[in-house]
Amino acid sequence: MATRSTITAKTEANKYMSVYCHWDGYPSHNGRLLLENYNTLPVIMELLSFGDISSLGSKVHPDGGQPHSFDNPQNSVTVYYGRDRNEDDVAFNVYDKYEHVNKEEYNYLFEDGKWYVDGKLLTQELCEED
Repeated sequence: MATRSTITAKTEANKYMSVYCHWDGYPSHNGRLLLENYNTLPVIMELLSFGDISSLGSKVHPDGGQPHSFDNPQNSVTVYYGRDRNEDDVAFNVYDKYEHVNKEEYNYLFEDGKWYVDGKLLTQELCEED
């Protein structure tokens, strides 16, 4: 069963760029991956730029020359609905206010250099709780 989440970042233009992520949204998985691998705004914007995510990995891009798709994913590489499943209408969304972001079971926000999940500061300890 899916544990859905949203991953959102406050941009330099004070907008909120957001994507949906279908699998493993709980802090011990997606939270940990975000905290450990996506901790600067440029890296997060790259993650979000490909749109909605099927499963989050520690890397955005597959290793060159190696196949990567929904059916044959590379280990630790994010699987996107558009890029890797060839689906349409799965681009990122931009909102004027965070309150307008569509919410799921877990909601991650990167703002002012920190990750939050459902309004709480995302910490390593929180990632170990669930």
